[in-house]
Amino acid sequence: MSRSRRDLLATLTTAVGVGLGGCASPEQSEPEVTTGFDSTETVPTATSPAETSETQGLRTETRTASESTEARSETAERRSESSKSATTAPTSAKLRRVSVADVAAAPDGTDLSFAVEVVEQTVTTESTAVVRVSVTNEAADARQVGSGHRPAFSAVYSENQDPGLALLAPGSFYERPRDYERVASDCWRPDVTVSIAAVMEHVTLDPGETASVEVRVWGSPLNEGDCLPRGTYRFAESYEIENRTEPPVTTFEWDGFTLRVESP
Repeated sequence: MSRSRRDLLATLTTAVGVGLGGCASPEQSEPEVTTGFDSTETVPTATSPAETSETQGLRTETRTASESTEARSETAERRSESSKSATTAPTSAKLRRVSVADVAAAPDGTDLSFAVEVVEQTVTTESTAVVRVSVTNEAADARQVGSGHRPAFSAVYSENQDPGLALLAPGSFYERPRDYERVASDCWRPDVTVSIAAVMEHVTLDPGETASVEVRVWGSPLNEGDCLPRGTYRFAESYEIENRTEPPVTTFEWDGFTLRVESP
């Protein structure tokens, strides 16, 4: 049997109760060289200045080449570590895409207009889609407009809940509990049924002024299996306008809008 938003709301509670060594010995003896005569001469073996310079230059070049090789090796290791880090970093997978399929006009005589836009259309493992609903006063005088716990738009659950969607505003004073979480990292469905306080909040809109509310797209807590099933979902809401003349209050039903959920 298909479940409606009213079936779900009937079960809700309306009351809300991140160096080097190498020093030669100073007494080092010089070697003896035989000359072919009876006497033996001691021949100095000191290297000429030119030879010493060339040898030192060769040693310097060798050290420089070695140090350059070591530097390149260290750079390669750092790049390798950076590459591994980038490869193993978690990525945000795309799950669904949300769009507005249609928006109903306000009933005649209300002097109001409605607009619905998708602020963020992609549902990922890190964040869900965001929708903004706005109501504008088109009258020549100020109007007090009310719609449940959110003056601009307070509907939470789609008309159909088999399956369904929920438009939630985490942290809202009237949405309880406030500490609900999604059931899994890749599933935007609350782990509890979010109940809404039975209140009627109003906002005063001057001529041409607009009131808006941003809500996040979640799957209904009644969904089974797929958290955000592909399809279209209708949201509607009741409003009231406080008048300065008779009647003091005008109530009407806005047919709302339809959201489309599809693959990314």
